Amino acid sequence: MIRHFIQKIFRRKPAVAANSLRLIPATEHVIVPEHISACALKTVKALQQGGYAAYIVGGAVRDLLLGLEPKD
Repeated sequence: MIRHFIQKIFRRKPAVAANSLRLIPATEHVIVPEHISACALKTVKALQQGGYAAYIVGGAVRDLLLGLEPKD
């Protein structure tokens, strides 16, 4: 029973397909790059250079769009 449950979890498809994501260029949004912490940018850049797909998402993007400095 547990084995069946674990197999079911790992067979799930991603909620959002990577090819359905859309990157919005800086000319189309109001995010001020200076409001993004240097540590967050350094981490994202290092992951991307390592071959990973890394982005700033979620509440950080919400705060940036509202003109606030993200707290996390």
